[in-house]
Amino acid sequence: MGISLIELCQYEGLTEQLIAEVVEHGIAQPVSGNERVEWVFETASVHWLRKAVRLHNDLEIDWAAVAMVI
Repeated sequence: MGISLIELCQYEGLTEQLIAEVVEHGIAQPVSGNERVEWVFETASVHWLRKAVRLHNDLEIDWAAVAMVI
């Protein structure tokens, strides 16, 4: 079972663009869906997504550095 991009945005209060940046840097990857609106993530990805966003926002680390840390 997974969580759709829209559900993830609503649940975590994030924008689709922010999640796309996280995906672009390889921090989290959708398990299915070719187009952004079709993306589905494993529920475990939510854990890493939260950590990544917190590092990016709280410590002002850029996404490339966050990807290396995670």
